[in-house]
Amino acid sequence: MAALPPRKTSTPGRGTRRTLNSLEILLQMGFPRNRAEKALATTGDRGVQLASDWLLAHVNDVDLDAEVPREYVLYLCPKGALLESLQNFFRACFEECGWNRAMNQVPHITVCPFFPSPDEDLEKITEALQTVLRSAQPRFPPSIPLELYVSSNFIGLFLPRNITEFLRGIGCDYFKAVGQKRPLTLDDGREDLHLTLAYQFPSEVYPKLEKFARSIKFQVASDSWEFRLYSREARAIGRNCSGIRAHLDLMCLQVYRVLYSHVPIESDELELLLGDFVYVKSEDLNSSIDGWIQGTSWLTGCSGCLPSNYIERTAESDAWTLHKVFPMCRSPRFGSLDRLESRGRVSPSLCRRLSSHEHHDKPGVKIQLDSGPFCLPDVQLPIPNITPQQLPAPASPRHVIVVRHGERVDFTFGIWLPYVFRDGKYVRRDLNMPVCLPERPRLGPKGYAKDGPLTRVGLLQALSVGEAMREANVSVHHVYCSPAYRCIQTCDAILRGMGYRDAVQINVEPGLFEWLYWHEDCMPDCFTADELKNLGYNINLCYKPYVTTNELAGQKETCEEFYNRNFYITQSAANVTASQGKLTILFILSLMSSGGNILIVAHAASLDSCLRQLTGLAPRGPQDVSRIVHSIPYCAMSVVKEKCGDREDSPVDLKTEIKGSEHSEKSANKGQWRFVEPFAMQFTNSANMRYNWRLLLS
Repeated sequence: MAALPPRKTSTPGRGTRRTLNSLEILLQMGFPRNRAEKALATTGDRGVQLASDWLLAHVNDVDLDAEVPREYVLYLCPKGALLESLQNFFRACFEECGWNRAMNQVPHITVCPFFPSPDEDLEKITEALQTVLRSAQPRFPPSIPLELYVSSNFIGLFLPRNITEFLRGIGCDYFKAVGQKRPLTLDDGREDLHLTLAYQFPSEVYPKLEKFARSIKFQVASDSWEFRLYSREARAIGRNCSGIRAHLDLMCLQVYRVLYSHVPIESDELELLLGDFVYVKSEDLNSSIDGWIQGTSWLTGCSGCLPSNYIERTAESDAWTLHKVFPMCRSPRFGSLDRLESRGRVSPSLCRRLSSHEHHDKPGVKIQLDSGPFCLPDVQLPIPNITPQQLPAPASPRHVIVVRHGERVDFTFGIWLPYVFRDGKYVRRDLNMPVCLPERPRLGPKGYAKDGPLTRVGLLQALSVGEAMREANVSVHHVYCSPAYRCIQTCDAILRGMGYRDAVQINVEPGLFEWLYWHEDCMPDCFTADELKNLGYNINLCYKPYVTTNELAGQKETCEEFYNRNFYITQSAANVTASQGKLTILFILSLMSSGGNILIVAHAASLDSCLRQLTGLAPRGPQDVSRIVHSIPYCAMSVVKEKCGDREDSPVDLKTEIKGSEHSEKSANKGQWRFVEPFAMQFTNSANMRYNWRLLLS
């Protein structure tokens, strides 16, 4: 047999294909150049997937092809302990004195003011910043002293003249580096740079603002600061498509955060999605006579009418894009911008972060097919339901587990009652709606307006949480639940997922209901314990609530009182169920076994209000509560663990009243618990839009 002739081997790597950048990939995907460049600039050039996602979201944006440049700004922003101190200042000011113009942006010192730049210059803008800051890095000051200035119409922190001149030099160098032809005007050259704390505020709140400002803890170290490059779109400052500045007094837009989702009913309504922002004219908000206003979605660019009570005011910088961050530190390890965290806002469909739980491979069931073995996940077996006698013995240390209810019908479908009830009979209109609804004995269908049920997805979320707890070998021996029907359904589904539905009864506790401030008009008419029992739920009819429904009716509750009420319930439950080696009066009254974990199913704020004071922290303020609530998804879980050996033996006095902070000062075990990682992973799912099959006929 003839031997093979020798081959000439090619040099490895000569045929390597050049890596395409994000713009080239988007162009290959078929996107026009102007749209691709706009998407990359708006998303901070954080990848093709994010840019294409933004383009698809803005497919109906009438300004998508408008040639209006973005505006860029370079700030010096505080971080660390200084930022935390400033945030506490702004939080206290908002709660006590209301909104002022300084709250409209992140705390900052302006190094280079806003300048317009076309989308195709994004790379040049970011590279110029890197060059200028690296050049100035050896001259960064070791410390930045701050001087508080207070007057009747302005409060701020001023920098010394030498640092002002240094920062002005950086601003001028950067302005020239990005190719701006016009001269840079930073104030008038005489005023020192400053960080604004408050301005344009009513004179009557001046004493409080001064008091709060003098409580700020100044950090003079330069590493408490960082340079940030932001950009904003033209519509955020009232520019029209021709790029001409509109009348700011009339056209200045304010940024509002979406509190509740809204599915449009009329053609002129704007769809609202959680996580979105809305641009609203201040004059429209003040002149609305029916509570509906005109707004433009940050997420989609679409405009329409929306209910004003579905949004809340937020800083306009929340809707900006953060491009680069550079710490103000002389250390060489901070010299690269490429390693810094990108913290700009991105599309909600891509920015949902999964929990940090580790995933372990599970054995599968191998099925032999013609094409070979194919591995499927473990076959889902029926959930075993244990009896009270089979309940695991209480273990130490104990845990208190608080879970928010699942997805609710009213927040998913908006105004839903007029469309699902016909002559008092429920008619299902969507696969995600309940198959059936129990009759309300007093108000009939109107009772669901204030006390709505879960969606089918909500039930699945709750069942999945229970299954996850069962897989993690978590046991619960005491269950407390808010009387809201959505919470009862969630609690029942969690126990079914755990296999505990017949083993542990649900204690319906009205004291776990959400903040009464959100129900000032009237309290919802919830099902009673007897009615829930008749509906098939495993309710403990012998349980005596710590706070009755009558005690809540008509109450005007402050945020602190709400926290104290929830803490009182949690603390009482923890003490009543504590293993103390002897029978107590509370033990006899509640007819419970001692020891074991506690499960509380309630509302979004409950994950914080039930446990915060239990760990020794102070109650939050109203603004903080709103921020926390909007960050807690359906069926989210928070867990605290008891510190072994620190449990006190004195039970809570039944006669203790919940007034102000009086109870929190007397309560036992305060600070003897600590937050730990939840037992269940987060349940993440995407939005599913409404579908009209008739569009296929066109």
